[in-house]
Amino acid sequence: NNKKGIIKYIGNTEFGDDGEPMVGIELDQTDASIQNTGDGTVGNKRYFETSMGRGVFVRKASVVAIDTAALLLAREAAAAAAAGDDAAGGGGDEPGGDKADTGGADEDERNDA
Repeated sequence: NNKKGIIKYIGNTEFGDDGEPMVGIELDQTDASIQNTGDGTVGNKRYFETSMGRGVFVRKASVVAIDTAALLLAREAAAAAAAGDDAAGGGGDEPGGDKADTGGADEDERNDA
């Protein structure tokens, strides 16, 4: 859906499919379709903190880095998560400042309902 934001979380979640790491993004602008949810919390677990309507989770493959440093960081975190290193991704490493675009692929907006 080509939304832009900052990567706030890369890692495993309780809701991700097949243990695939998810990417939590704080959107640059509030998304009206998720304005009553979307704060980085899913169920009773907070993965990252943002204002209501600005937090989405997407699959790693849906993210397009628009900052080269963000791409490198995402690759490192994904490799560490695949190796089982919780400190690099599964524990909610917050790179902060890494700009990304959701790339128009399907978003997994499983935010607190």
